[in-house]
Amino acid sequence: MQDVSRRDEVEYTPLSASRESQKERAIRVKILPKGTVQFESMSDERYEGVVSNWRQGGSTSSTRGNAGEIEVVLDDEVEVLKFSDEDMTDIRTFIEIGDKVSFNVFTSRRNASQKRAGNVTKSKQCVLHRGYVTVLKEHFGFIEFEKHDDEIFFNYGSCVCDLNELFLGCEVRFTAVQKGGRRYAGEVETLAKGTLDQAIIEPAFVEGLVRKPLRDNQFDKLYIGTIECNDGDEIEFGVSSEVDPKTFLQLNDRVTFQIGTCSSTGKRRAYNVVRKLDRYRGKVEMFQPSRQFGFINSPDFDSLFFHANEIRGSGKGVRVGDSVEFSIGYGVKAKRDCAIEIKILESSLSSSPRKAVGEKSAEKRKFMAAEAKLRAAVIRQPNGPDGTPGFTMKRSL
Repeated sequence: MQDVSRRDEVEYTPLSASRESQKERAIRVKILPKGTVQFESMSDERYEGVVSNWRQGGSTSSTRGNAGEIEVVLDDEVEVLKFSDEDMTDIRTFIEIGDKVSFNVFTSRRNASQKRAGNVTKSKQCVLHRGYVTVLKEHFGFIEFEKHDDEIFFNYGSCVCDLNELFLGCEVRFTAVQKGGRRYAGEVETLAKGTLDQAIIEPAFVEGLVRKPLRDNQFDKLYIGTIECNDGDEIEFGVSSEVDPKTFLQLNDRVTFQIGTCSSTGKRRAYNVVRKLDRYRGKVEMFQPSRQFGFINSPDFDSLFFHANEIRGSGKGVRVGDSVEFSIGYGVKAKRDCAIEIKILESSLSSSPRKAVGEKSAEKRKFMAAEAKLRAAVIRQPNGPDGTPGFTMKRSL
């Protein structure tokens, strides 16, 4: 007999129980090709139904795997058929409650009342939403709806596009699902720039001050900020309003922007927002390399705080007395004005421009090589008794 393993399909002859053994036995066991034995019969007809329940699998053995239920009309009666992700034609399909699906009905041959759905395929008739990516974290993010009135959570596992295509402010379309009391986006896919919100923008540029940054505190529902115009009116802006979404607009930042009317809501909103920064000059008063922060003195500001992350290029070489150029921004953690976008103009060691890191490294290696040569010096040449270096004399053992 061939080696038999679990879940193998076999053909056998039953042997009746004997006096010695009270159990029936199988003899003449033969392994059959996979798929030969069928415990269920599959319907030839395809049915359509609606997903009424869907549960994401957990980490325990009892909850592992996704499972759900489909409501369908069979023989003029509404029935509920169970299915799992193994019954899907494509296990990567994103399923949510309310989805329309088509499937075959599988009926148990032992018990005709036991039925399930198989070969489940999701219909393409699902509601699609559109919006803008407002937050990108390590494994998840948030999307602002096209009308700028709500936002929704998504994780990278629900994206059907290349993750490298995602960036702050990019336009996307997605589905929305409610599970476990929380709503999140699925099947996230990027769109071409300019697909959404063809706003009517006024040609004139306006100046103003940021009075409320995006997501000013943890209780804010939306990433919506406000700008005070020169005439005193306030207007909203979002991540999609900024020319560079990576710029973190802070309280009292001066900005220039255009005013437009959203085509989907008719609401006025700021567009093409750009931060306008004045440049100042000063000298580094103090710097702590271990904690990567310091202070700058200038004619306009006294002991202005800065962090090394704000230094353009490498901030490791900054020294006390360096001449720098900088702008002013409000530090959220420091709760005060700080120096930002710092550029080192002149080293404190010389009046000439600072040398590049590669030049300094080459000079350091040259100095160390010269220093190594001076560590040992010959003060007397070795000579033997005969006046020679001593290696030509014959020696007897």
